[in-house]
Amino acid sequence: MFTLKPLAVALLMLSGSYALAANNTATQTQDGNYNEATLEQTGEGNTATQLQSGEYSRSAIVQTGNNNLAETNQQAQFSSANVIQLEQTGNENTAAINQQMGSGHEATVTQRGDGNDVMLDQQEGSGSVATLYQEGDENTHTILQRSYANELEITSVGNRNMATVRQNGGGGSEPIRAEQRGDGNTLDLEQYVSYAGGDMAIYQEGNDHSATVYQSSGRYGQIDLTLNQLGSANTAEVTQASDMASLALTQEGTGNASTVDQSIWMGSFTGTITGNNNVMNVTQDGTSLNATASQQGDGNTLTLSQGGGSNNAEVSQTGTDNAATVVQTEVFFIDNVNGSALITQNGDSNAATINQRVNLNGSGSIEQTGMANQATIQQEDFVGGNSADIVQSGDNLDATITQQVSSSANHADITQSVSGNIASITQGGRVNGDITLGGNSATIAQTGLNNTASIVQQ
Repeated sequence: MFTLKPLAVALLMLSGSYALAANNTATQTQDGNYNEATLEQTGEGNTATQLQSGEYSRSAIVQTGNNNLAETNQQAQFSSANVIQLEQTGNENTAAINQQMGSGHEATVTQRGDGNDVMLDQQEGSGSVATLYQEGDENTHTILQRSYANELEITSVGNRNMATVRQNGGGGSEPIRAEQRGDGNTLDLEQYVSYAGGDMAIYQEGNDHSATVYQSSGRYGQIDLTLNQLGSANTAEVTQASDMASLALTQEGTGNASTVDQSIWMGSFTGTITGNNNVMNVTQDGTSLNATASQQGDGNTLTLSQGGGSNNAEVSQTGTDNAATVVQTEVFFIDNVNGSALITQNGDSNAATINQRVNLNGSGSIEQTGMANQATIQQEDFVGGNSADIVQSGDNLDATITQQVSSSANHADITQSVSGNIASITQGGRVNGDITLGGNSATIAQTGLNNTASIVQQ
């Protein structure tokens, strides 16, 4: 723990007070370089203010009980240092830490019980590190770290948790790590990295979860984000704008909803939702993107939209009354651009739709097991070479494949087993009257009773 130097003691006599009594109050002001200040308060009315100006300042405040309030401010720092440690233990806690013009920034804040509130601001550049931890009751963090090598860890443990973070890093890999465990949880995180990197791992465990995340990186990208939400009212909205970004999202239990937006090149999304009122909407724009989404149980709905070229999508759902839609639209008029989509559903009364508008060699597949399922694949392109396959097992199934193209060599295949099923394949030129070439193939295979099949080639 820091000790007051002779200069600090002299300044305190002129500019402030230092109190450890029951009605605690302390004010410290220091000017110049190499300042250090330590303050401890134990009981009742606690208030502390420390201000230091100049280079190489450090500061530490410890408060233990009752009406705590602490504020330290360490202004212009152009060389190194900037360190603050602050700890508050009980009752009406509030802390504001501010280390303005930069350099080595570091701040560790700990609050444990009752009214908790922290605001940390570590403005202009250099080493920014902040570790914050709050344990019980009305928790709030609000943090802003601007430029250079930001790194942050947040932990909130219980009750009305909330955290808002903004980081604006300069380069390298900037991890954020956040953790909230119980009660009113909310997180709103944003990260901008001007060069490359930017990792984030978020974990929320219980009750009214919500997380909103925005990540952006410069030319070299490589952002990684992992977001886990476990039980109760989960919601997550994630936006990533960076090349080679990856996102892994897991939600378990109760009111799940997730919205993901990625504008990237060579990026990936993996999403898993288990249980209850699941809804997932994923949008990806770019090239060479991969998306894998899985929902298990209850009212699953999933929409996955990809725009660009050479994108791949895989969706799986387990349960009843599920709906899955995959839309792929390619915007590049070049050869060897293709999209692939696969939907797998296991259960009854499910609906699956694949809509592809690709330049060449698109492939769409739907596999369904269960009763009264519906599957639809629609493909439209300018060159041809598309394939569409639907495989269904169960009674009262409905499968439709429509291929509208300007060229040829398309393939469509429907396989249905058991009884009362309907299958339809339509292949032909686009409705605007373009010339259709030959070479298309269509196959329908049905086993069981009371089935209906239709193939139309134009």
